[in-house]
Parts: sequence; structure tokens; C-alpha cells
Amino acid sequence: MSNDRYGLLLDTSNIKMFIALAKNNEILASKNLTFPRKQAEMLVPEIKSLLSENKVMVKDLSFIGVGIGPGSFTGIRIAMSVAKTVAFALNLELFALDSLMGYAKFFEPSIVIFNARSGRSYFACYDGLIVLMNSQIVSNEFALKFIEEHPNFTLCGDLKHLGIDTSSEVDAKSFLRYATSQERVNNIKGLKPIYLKDL
Repeated sequence: MSNDRYGLLLDTSNIKMFIALAKNNEILASKNLTFPRKQAEMLVPEIKSLLSENKVMVKDLSFIGVGIGPGSFTGIRIAMSVAKTVAFALNLELFALDSLMGYAKFFEPSIVIFNARSGRSYFACYDGLIVLMNSQIVSNEFALKFIEEHPNFTLCGDLKHLGIDTSSEVDAKSFLRYATSQERVNNIKGLKPIYLKDL
């Protein structure tokens, strides 16, 4: 019997659908995919494809790490529903993390921003496991001023609404580190997403 520890990582809170497969604290494979308005129908097939490509079965999984928002109201629920269902059915460890943290670079001070519409941004700031600023909604003016005042911070997320072109892809290694640094979710059915109204 194999002692390998496999984990599935998921996030559908923002413009990219992120899925990754980890083995013994290393990333085996990851995908950042764009399926506008089709994440709900594409997530499970893409998970099956990722597992098949790496010759891993669902029963081989030990844990799931999932981003729980903030982000798209519908998008957040897609990955969460899959993660909660699989974790509960197979009695897997479930780790839930703030989706903005999932986009940060673990080894670099990071500012994470996504478009919250109406002249506002989802905003958070991290330095490894140190949360410098919790996820919140700020004005675009505040976000731009903060970026200007912190030129040594890596910009992550989707900043096109601020006129800044950055990669909007998740760093799979950083996501894995952040996810597994969280406490295991004990009440899987009771896990709640982080919605816009909560910030």
C-alpha cells in the first residue's frame, strides 16, 4: 500500500478556474483555465482529466484545499460544492483558505487585487503567513496609492481594471503552502464562503 499523500487544490472564485494535484507537499500538475460562465460544467471533467493524466484515483486523495472567496458569487460556490462533497463522502481532510491568499506569492511580499466593480477592488496584502492586510473591499484610488507606496511588493491577481497588466494565474506551490497552513475544517457541511456582503 502506497504511503504517498495526494491532495487536490481548487479555486473558482475569480476569472481563472484553478485546479492542481499535489503529492507529498510537491505539485504534480496544475491548470489555470478560463471558461467564462462554464466553470460549473467544466470543473469536474477537468478534475477527472487531471487525475487520469497523473494516474491518480479519487480514492487516493488524502486532502482537498479550496479557496472560499471573496470573488464571484456564483464562482465561489462551484469549487466549494465539489470540495465539500468529495471531502465529506471520502472523509478527506479539507483545508479552506481566503481566495486572495491563494493568489499571493508565498516567498514574496504580495499585494493581491481583483475587480470588485463599481470603482472598487478586492484587496489583501501578505508576507508569507503574515497577513499584513486582511481581505477587504477598497476604492480603486486606495489600491493604486497603496501600490505606489509599496513598490517592492509583488502584484498578484487581476489588475486590468487599474490599468496594470499582471499574471492572473495562481502560483500552485504557493497555494499548496497557504492551504496546508490552515486548520483542518472540522464541520465540512457548515463551511461558509466569504461573500462580498461579508466584507
